[in-house]
Amino acid sequence: MKNISLLLIFFITSFTGNATDKIVKEYLGTYKTAGESGCSMTMIITAQGDTYLYKIKTSAKIREGRLEVTKMGDEIYFRFIGLLGAKPKTIIEGQYIDKQIVIQNDGNAMNKFLNFKECDVKYIEFSKIKTK
Repeated sequence: MKNISLLLIFFITSFTGNATDKIVKEYLGTYKTAGESGCSMTMIITAQGDTYLYKIKTSAKIREGRLEVTKMGDEIYFRFIGLLGAKPKTIIEGQYIDKQIVIQNDGNAMNKFLNFKECDVKYIEFSKIKTK
C-alpha cells in the first residue's frame, strides 16, 4: 500500500506543472531592461540550496523574494513570490524565453491590470547580461 501511495504522489507531481526541484544554472544571473520609455530595471536571480531567489531594482524601489520556476512542456514560467502588481495586488508572473525574462506589464480593455506603474510599456523584457 505504501508503494502505491508513493507511486501516486510521483505521478501527480510529475504531470501538474509544479515548480522544478533542481536548480537550472542557466536561469541564474543578472538581467536588465533596455531602458525603453524610461523603464530601467535590473533583476538578479540567485539560488540558495534548491530555492531560487530574485531581486528586482526599479527606479522606485528594490523588491526581493522567492522565485518559483514551472516547466510546462517546452515553456518555462517564473512566479515572483511576494512581488505584487500595482493594480490589482496579485503575484507577478513572467516567462523565460531565449535567455530573456518577459513580463506582461499591463492588460487590455477586457483584462485590466498594471504590474509596474513606473514603466510605460506593454511588455518588460529582461535580457541576461554576460559577466566576466
